[in-house]
Amino acid sequence: MKIYFLRHAQAESNVKKAVNDSLKRKINLTGLGKKQAQSVAKKLKIKKLDAIFSSQFPRCLQTAMIINRFHGLKIKKDKRLDEWDTGFDGKSYEELNEFLEKDRIKIKVKGHESFKDVQKRINSFMHWLENQDYKIVLIITHEASAQAINAFIKKISAKEIFKKKIPNAKVFFTNL
Repeated sequence: MKIYFLRHAQAESNVKKAVNDSLKRKINLTGLGKKQAQSVAKKLKIKKLDAIFSSQFPRCLQTAMIINRFHGLKIKKDKRLDEWDTGFDGKSYEELNEFLEKDRIKIKVKGHESFKDVQKRINSFMHWLENQDYKIVLIITHEASAQAINAFIKKISAKEIFKKKIPNAKVFFTNL
């Protein structure tokens, strides 16, 4: 199976450098984000996608809809692809990063997720996907989830994955 995966295009929260890890707040793509998604759509236009999977968050679904204009598929929402629920919704990236300095992988706010929890749900999705009959799929998710996908595919530790940031609308390709 060939997999294309990407972090959603630029969203309002990216510009504000604010965490949005709750579906209660609807954060949309920016004008630049829509252009980024259109650029990805043009690159993937010639690919014969069998399925498009997306996080439930509006910024991912909006990215998926723009790309899907060339494919006409039913976008499959999967909560396992959702944003890392850090418990820092509405707070700054800086505040979150200060908190994560203690232990980026295992630390969590009570009632929310650690990165290890994100890895568990991403691994669940990826193991499920391995058993499907798709030939070419597109996955649209968030930075932490894309990092967890990368760790799953490359069989590397989370610590290694965190060394590389994943920019908005960056497409990755792999075989599963």
